[in-house]
Amino acid sequence: MKTTDFLQKAKKYIIYANILPKGQHRLYTTPLMIQYTVNTMRFVLMSRITYDEQEMILYDYGGKEPYITIDYSEIKKVGVFATARIVNTGHLPGQQFHVVLRIICDQGDFEIETCDEDHALQILHYIHSRDIPIVDPYNIVKIMMMTKDENHGFYNYMIKHFTEMAKTYGLENPTIDITRKARKFNKQE
Repeated sequence: MKTTDFLQKAKKYIIYANILPKGQHRLYTTPLMIQYTVNTMRFVLMSRITYDEQEMILYDYGGKEPYITIDYSEIKKVGVFATARIVNTGHLPGQQFHVVLRIICDQGDFEIETCDEDHALQILHYIHSRDIPIVDPYNIVKIMMMTKDENHGFYNYMIKHFTEMAKTYGLENPTIDITRKARKFNKQE
């Protein structure tokens, strides 16, 4: 896919991404190729993101050429959200919780969904260190920080608390669509 096509699709669809530091490689059996059991759709935009202290680079999942490079200094604002998905684990349907980063920058407005909460947290740390506003109306960063040292900590926390969060804040539970919604940066919006 060409960069212009990617940017056009990113206006409409959620980007589902695996996130790794630059130079690291990992073979995923899941979660990237998960097929959602609700309506058996796959994500339209799947990406691989690499990052360091200065920037993040979005690639086609299997490709070597980047779609875009986002220098953290070009970011105007970041929103942090969470979502629940029903997934087909091969045997039984299950539930996964993903972190969603809405990044508004010079290149556009991107909504990135990932299971890599440890790397998302590191990217947020780099962004925060540049005094860029991070809007976290549901305290997702706090939850990630609280659970980062536990095995499956984010998942375990969310399995206990996400239903109540969804009721309190009017969140989808589960999220079944891959098109972007108008996410609110503040609880009051």
